[in-house]
Amino acid sequence: MPGQPKHARRKPGSQPALRHQNTQRVVETLAQRGPTTQAKLSRLTGLSTGTISNIVRELSAAARVTTTPVIDSGRRAMEIALRADARVCVGADLSEGRLRLVLARTDHEVLRSVDVPLTATTPSGQLQQLRRQADDLLDDLGITVDDVIGAVIGLPPATHAFSGDDRLSTWDDVDPSPLAEVTFSYECRFEPAAALAAFAQISWGPYASSSSVAHLTLGVEPVVGLVVDNRLVSGRVGAAGRIAHLQVVPRGEICRCGNRGCLQTVASSAVVAGLVARARRLPSLTDAGVVALAQERDLPALRVLEDVGEAIGQALAAVCTVVNPGTVVIGGTLAEAGAPLFDPVQRAFVRHVIPAVAQTTVITRCQLGPTAAALGAAALVARTEALRLQ
Repeated sequence: MPGQPKHARRKPGSQPALRHQNTQRVVETLAQRGPTTQAKLSRLTGLSTGTISNIVRELSAAARVTTTPVIDSGRRAMEIALRADARVCVGADLSEGRLRLVLARTDHEVLRSVDVPLTATTPSGQLQQLRRQADDLLDDLGITVDDVIGAVIGLPPATHAFSGDDRLSTWDDVDPSPLAEVTFSYECRFEPAAALAAFAQISWGPYASSSSVAHLTLGVEPVVGLVVDNRLVSGRVGAAGRIAHLQVVPRGEICRCGNRGCLQTVASSAVVAGLVARARRLPSLTDAGVVALAQERDLPALRVLEDVGEAIGQALAAVCTVVNPGTVVIGGTLAEAGAPLFDPVQRAFVRHVIPAVAQTTVITRCQLGPTAAALGAAALVARTEALRLQ
C-alpha cells in the first residue's frame, strides 16, 4: 500500500524480510548487552560469522555502529558497538523503600547513579521524588530533559495479587501511567523491579551469553524476576515469580496471604533478623547485622541461615522445574553471607529437582549490587529505542 514503510511490505520468509529480521536481532543484542565482538555476536544471535560480517558492514555504512580492533582472549578481534547516542536512558527502581536511579547512554555508559531512601509514601509523591532526583542528575551533567529518550521504572510486587488487602503496598490498585504523564515530560514504562533485575544480568552482568535467567531478591519479600528468551515475564497481574507464597513448611506459620508455611514466613528479612536477634537477646537486628554475625561464625546466625537456605532452595527448585532458566542469581543483603546461605540453597535445590536440571543450573550471587534493577531498566530503554529506530 502507498504510504506504508518499506519494511511493512516485505513478504514473510522473503530474503529482504529475513535480512531485516537478522539485522534486528543483531541491533537488539547490541542494545541489550553493549559492545561485543563479532564472534560473540555470532554465538549470541545464532547467526553465522559471514552473516554477522555482512550485517555489521551494512550497519557501519549506515553509521549505526562503530567497529574497534581489540584483543579478546589473546586474539585479535573486532568489537562492535551501537554508535553512541548523546541522549540519555533513565532507569529507576522504587522497591524495598529505596529510590535507585541510573542515567546511561544507549552504549551502556553509566553517567550517574544514586541509591537513596524513598521519603515519599504515596505513588504520586514517589514519582515526584524520582523526577526531582533525575532532574538534579541531568542538571549536574548539563543535559536537558529534551535529551532523555525515556524511562523504565521498576515497582515492588503488588500485594493485591494474593491478598486483596490494599493496605499492604503503596502501589496496589494504582495505574501509574496517568501519574507519570503529569509528572514527567518524557515517556515512562513500568515493570516489576524483580524482572528488571533479571534483565540486568543478561545486559550488564557476566551472563550475557544466557537468554533465560531468574533473579531472586532477598528482602522484605523474597521475589523472583524472570527473563525467558530475552523477554521479561511478569504474568497477567504482575504476580509471576512471587515465590514468597510457595509453601515450604507444611502446617507452618500463618502467612499474611492466608496460607500456612509460605517462604515469606521463613525467609523475609524481618523474620530472619528477628530470629537471630531473639536468639542473641538483642532488641533488634538488620540484614547486615545477620551477615556480620554469620561471618563471625555465630551459631544462631549460621543455623537460621541454614534453615533459610534450605527453604529457598526448595522454592527455587519449583521455579526451575517449570521455567528451567539455566542461571539463578541471588541478590539482596542476605546474599552477602556467602557459603552459610548458598551451601544449603544448593543442597536443597539438588534434592528437589530432577538430575538434568540440577546438573545444568548455576546458582550464584548477584555481581551488580543493589542498583541491578535500575541498570536493567536503563538497558530496557536502550533496547526499546534501538528497535524503534529499525
